[in-house]
Order: sequence, then C-alpha cells, then structure tokens
Amino acid sequence: MGAELVWLEPPAGSPLRREPPFLPGAGEVSALFAYLAAGASSRVCDLATADGRRAATALLADTDIFIDDTPLADRAARGLAEAAIAARHPDLIHVSVLPFGAYGPKAGWRGEDIIVQHAAGEGNLLPNGLSIELFPERPPVKIHGHFGEMQGGIAAALGALAALWARPEVGGQYVDIASQDAMLAVGAFAIQRLGDGSIEHRVERSFRYGGVLPCADGYVELLTLEQRQWRDWSSCWARRPGHRMPRCPMGLNAAAAA
Repeated sequence: MGAELVWLEPPAGSPLRREPPFLPGAGEVSALFAYLAAGASSRVCDLATADGRRAATALLADTDIFIDDTPLADRAARGLAEAAIAARHPDLIHVSVLPFGAYGPKAGWRGEDIIVQHAAGEGNLLPNGLSIELFPERPPVKIHGHFGEMQGGIAAALGALAALWARPEVGGQYVDIASQDAMLAVGAFAIQRLGDGSIEHRVERSFRYGGVLPCADGYVELLTLEQRQWRDWSSCWARRPGHRMPRCPMGLNAAAAA
C-alpha cells in the first residue's frame, strides 16, 4: 500500500529464509520468504544486546506500524513490552501477532501452524469430501503450509489499518491478534451450525459444486464461493468450442466437471 517496509531480523536471519522450497537459479532463497518479504528491506537487529535495542528504538521513533511476533515471555528483556513501547512511542500502532494472543490464560503458549489449525477446530473437519470417501480411516490432517498463521496475518493487517485510520482521534494503539481466533473465522459456518445444535463432522462436510474432483491424470480442486468465480468459470467454459454449458440449479451457468 505504498509503505516503506523494514524487516528486523536476528543475526542468524529469519527462520523463514531456511524454509523450502527454494527458488531455482537464485541460490538458497526460500520461495516463501521471497513472497512474504517482497518490497521490504532487511536490517539485522540483535535485540538480545543493548546496541540492538537502541537501534530498534531509534527505528520505531520514525515508524507508523510495528508488527511483533516475539514470544510474550521474551518481550520485556528485548525492550518490546507493551507498556514500554507505548511510553516511548505514544503515536505508534503496536500490532502483536501470537498463536493465542497476548492476553488470557493461553497467552504464553507457543504453537506452530499445525497447533493453530487444530486449536481452532478446522483440523477436525479435515480431510473431507472426496478425500474422506477415498480414505475413510485417515486421521485429521492440516492444510498445507502456514494457513492458520496466514489468517492471523490477515487479521493483523486489518487491525493495523483500522488503528491507523483512528490514530488522529485516539493516538497510538495496541492491537492484539490471536491466530487461533482468526482461524476460527474459517469455520464460521460450522460454528454457526453448532449454535443451532448441529455438530459438523468431516464426513458431513462436502461441496455441492466443486471440491476435489477426479480427472483422467489426477485430481483438481475447485472452490467457487464468489459470484465472480462462477462468472469467470462459465466464461472460460463457454469459449471452448463444441462444449455446451450445463445449467446449475442456482440459475447460474456453471461447468459440471473439469
């Protein structure tokens, strides 16, 4: 959105730099790190030292938004405690992103992405659809990659922008993000059904249109949740010569297979 981004890294570099897969022809460059750090500059800042803490303080004095995923127990020693940051930088938007947030009985808990996904209930609904039909005895799994943590990132971006928008009236704010809470939004429909007295299970979750579909040389997953996706899919199908567009019960033009 036009901001100047600075990625503060420890002397050994971000652990994401060492996460495969690596980009071909570019040395040991993690594809995930290259994606997440696109457009950002990097600065080594050892917060375990007094010099590193002074450098971070100087940088934050000229910063609008500070996003911090340092474990809660380590923040005070590194000069990143909520009260200390607010006292030194009253106009700063301090965004904390942790697996279980910075407040409450689980605030000190650590957790990788698999913990976030299962703690939010989504793991209990995986696999489903064709996968559970093919492998009915398969135990719960996780969505590939950093799906749960990415949900925390989306919530952090929205929280940071909301606080920045309100800053002229209220000044700097502390934004507390729990990736578990953000991940719960993925299962919003299952939570709604729970409120109605119905417990959704992986054997019951499927997609009336789309999902995982078997093809001649493997499988493809189609998930059409938005009107534009139906429209684009229908347009692509209609342009294929010799293929007649099937009709779906919703009144929308939609392909029945891929």
